[in-house]
This record gives sequence, C-alpha cells and structure tokens, in this order.
Amino acid sequence: MSTPEQMSSKPETQAQARAERPSVGELVGLVSTQASALVKGEITLAKAKAAAAGKRFGVAGALLALAGILSFYLIERLFRAAEYAFGLLVPMWAASLIVAGLILLVMGLLAGVALASIKKGKNNMPNPGEGMGKNVAAVKKGLKK
Repeated sequence: MSTPEQMSSKPETQAQARAERPSVGELVGLVSTQASALVKGEITLAKAKAAAAGKRFGVAGALLALAGILSFYLIERLFRAAEYAFGLLVPMWAASLIVAGLILLVMGLLAGVALASIKKGKNNMPNPGEGMGKNVAAVKKGLKK
C-alpha cells in the first residue's frame, strides 16, 4: 500500500504537471505564430523563386533577340550569295535586279497570305452586343411566362 508521504506527493506531482503544461490559449498562440512564420517563409521562398526565374527568362529573352538579329544578317548573306551566283550567268547589275525582284515577289506573297488571314479573322470576330441582345430577349421571354 501507499504510505501517506507517497499519497501526498502524488497530487503535488499532478499539480506541477498541470502547471508545466501550456494552456489552451498558449497553444493557440503558438500555432498562430508558427502558421504566420510558415506563410511568411513560403512567401519569401516564392519571391526568391520568381526572382531566379525572372533572371533566367531575361537572359533567355536577350539570347533570343540576339538570335533574331543574327538571322537577319544570315538572310542578307544568303541573298548576296544568290546574287553572286546569278552574277556568274549574267552581269552583276542584272543579278542584283533579279534577286531584288525575287525578294519583292516573296514579300508580295507573304503580304497576300497575311491579308487573307486577317480577312478570315474578321469574319470570326465575336460580337458581344449580339450575344447580349439574345440574352436580354431570353430574359424578357422568361419573365413574360
């Protein structure tokens, strides 16, 4: 059996244990603090990732712009090579005119295709007023019933 000393120490131990445990309010405050820290940490991480991605996209954009500029130089060189090739068959001034005519022909074809595409696109343009008119008519018809 228990001695009186052991019995008296048991309630003191329970009381001490209760006193050492945090209260519900303290636990809620701790959870709130930790949740706030977690959200702030996630926001900081997202900002860091966005900054790194922005730098990568910036470098990639610059490289693509450089590639585009160099492609214009390449096209010019290819036309010049075609001009020199025609220059072997005809005088150089005629070769220049032939290449210029070919470039003009290609430009005309591309412009024609672009204009046809624009005309087709205009036919498919949405008309919000038309749809709104149908909606108003449907609502009026529904209210009359």
